[in-house]
Amino acid sequence: MTIASLWIGQKWSFLEQIVAQSYLDAGHRFILFGDVRPPSLPSEIAFEHYADVIEPPFPWGMGSITTMVSFPTCSG
Repeated sequence: MTIASLWIGQKWSFLEQIVAQSYLDAGHRFILFGDVRPPSLPSEIAFEHYADVIEPPFPWGMGSITTMVSFPTCSG
């Protein structure tokens, strides 16, 4: 399963890092979308700029927003 998260604005803290690491430890792929790649982001986590999937302005405003979304993988 692939887990994706959107993080914009605030520093990527230890809490976010261990949550993301827990997905990796469980065998999931993790993608972080954001405005800047956090320096503490583990190398196993893919990073993509948010503009690749959504265009600003965001209806909820800027700040530290995280959204976890699961994308089931299709086989066949």
